[in-house]
Amino acid sequence: MASYDFCEDGGASWLVGIDASESAHKAFSYAMRHTATGEQVLLTHAYLDGSPTAKARAQQLAESFVQQCTSKKRQCSVALVPTDSLQPARVGEILVKKAAELAPSALILGSHGHGGYKLGRLGSVATFCVNNANTSVVVVRESQSVQRPAQLA
Repeated sequence: MASYDFCEDGGASWLVGIDASESAHKAFSYAMRHTATGEQVLLTHAYLDGSPTAKARAQQLAESFVQQCTSKKRQCSVALVPTDSLQPARVGEILVKKAAELAPSALILGSHGHGGYKLGRLGSVATFCVNNANTSVVVVRESQSVQRPAQLA
């Protein structure tokens, strides 16, 4: 069973916002590729408070990420954060608050790019975090294949 408290022994750490989306899995994969053996990967997942099934799904999701993390010999901790709303601004606030509390080397999150415009825009959570976090933010796009405009090719 994984620890659901963050490690506090210093050193490099990466805070990764997770959920069940493909973009969150890509953000997690990015963290695995760019961390060294023994570095901390701190996972944060917001779930809707008041629902036993939501909490159970959140714990199950966290366990799957922790198993992947430990198989790659990274230290891994999880914070499951109950919230009354999963609106993008609220999720962004949770991630920014965790980043302020833990002072990671970087906050890594996925972006669906659904912030109102689909072309070249970040999603609402990513935009909130980029504009408000007190640490570096790495945004991993859901789409890996990005075509360059013809005039830049």
